[in-house]
Amino acid sequence: MPRIRISFLILAAVFLAFGASCSKSKKGSPGELENVNSNKYGLESGVVTLEVEILNPSIKTKQTLSFDDFGSLEARETTTEALLTENKSESHGKTIYKENILYTLNMDAKSYTQMSLLDPNFSEIDFSKIGRSGMRDYSVEEVGSEDILGRPCTIYKVHSERWNLKGKYWVWKNIPLKSLYNAGGMDVRMIATGIEEGTAIPPSMFDIPKGFKHIP
Repeated sequence: MPRIRISFLILAAVFLAFGASCSKSKKGSPGELENVNSNKYGLESGVVTLEVEILNPSIKTKQTLSFDDFGSLEARETTTEALLTENKSESHGKTIYKENILYTLNMDAKSYTQMSLLDPNFSEIDFSKIGRSGMRDYSVEEVGSEDILGRPCTIYKVHSERWNLKGKYWVWKNIPLKSLYNAGGMDVRMIATGIEEGTAIPPSMFDIPKGFKHIP
């Protein structure tokens, strides 16, 4: 399988594990509205480590979510651990949410794209907005509860015809700690492996590294 195809699948898994979906990236601007990620999470700051696996084809990744200001600032770093059985390699990516912009970084190629979170082609399962217009693309139903890493999670069944997504999310303080779903015929599972609450996040975590090239 071509590396570019694998990279796309990894990026899709990263987004969907946390409930974000988008079409092709577009140049964005902060806009005049308030930060759409304001008060997204029930913690002021933290670090969550996760494992994400695409079952077919078999792709395993490790992911680190770092956030500050209750999710107004957010970064997700992804490292591919295994791709195909006979052809293993490693790649690194990162997404940054800042001032209503989603930046998608290719850490190996030192390049990035950007997209406005206000763009109609961007959609996100934001569990702080259940029952509000921000969840217009999804139907969400509470179906149970379970502890993950000692944190009490509410289990939600989520379905979206627009994004061809169906599955379950285990959510603590609006943070998905586990998810099992199918999106476009792709089976994905995600599980949190560690949580640090109240961790001080360096501001540089949410900046584009120097020397990275913007791809329009």
